Amino acid sequence: MPNHFSCIGFHVTNEKSFHILLERALRFGDSVDFDGGSYVHFQPEDEVGAEVWVAVDEKDASVGANPHFSGSGRIQGCIEAVYPGPTPFEASVRVWVNGTRVGEGDYPLVVDLPTFRTRTWAAGEAVTLQVAAFAHEVESWDTAADYEAAQAEAPRKRALPSFTPAPADGDAPPPADAFFTGRVESFTRLTNSETERVFFHLVVATVGGSYDVVLDPELCEREPREGGVVQGRYWLSARAVP
Repeated sequence: MPNHFSCIGFHVTNEKSFHILLERALRFGDSVDFDGGSYVHFQPEDEVGAEVWVAVDEKDASVGANPHFSGSGRIQGCIEAVYPGPTPFEASVRVWVNGTRVGEGDYPLVVDLPTFRTRTWAAGEAVTLQVAAFAHEVESWDTAADYEAAQAEAPRKRALPSFTPAPADGDAPPPADAFFTGRVESFTRLTNSETERVFFHLVVATVGGSYDVVLDPELCEREPREGGVVQGRYWLSARAVP
């Protein structure tokens, strides 16, 4: 069954396979130290963009591991809030995309931060993010005309482009999820050299910027095409970039 790790070619299907990956990451990864712990950054030898970030506390115990994909997609915005994660090494941040101040911009977006402790995050700060969008579900069309034709019979019509951040559930912070439609600027079939498993990477232009979409081919009824359109639901993992 597809999951966040399989979206970047890692074979993680149960607790045992997760711990095998965790052990390899800790053995072969590079340490990024900070006060009170470190992140171990692991990527396949071919460096196709697939990454695992393992949080390690000051007693050298691993306390969490998150996948990420490093790509060329970029969004900019203004930080509104920082939400604590399940461990002191994880967090999420709410950003007003293309806004210069809180409350202004294209939309407010929450993203998870696999390397939260490597920098400071402050409300009101301008930030540029590289966001990896891990597909939960996805549809694709060869052309914009094909997409528009399909919209004529869709129960809920969505513009091209369109972007809908996931709403909050009660008093809890909104999840780092979104549903968006956009144009495929680039499409690449990649192979994770750790597993020889193929996955897809798309740079998708949508409202607010471009996102690095990664997906397990099992999610696709049809393979996306460069210049075409994709629409889907995604989990969002982000890192700050210059």
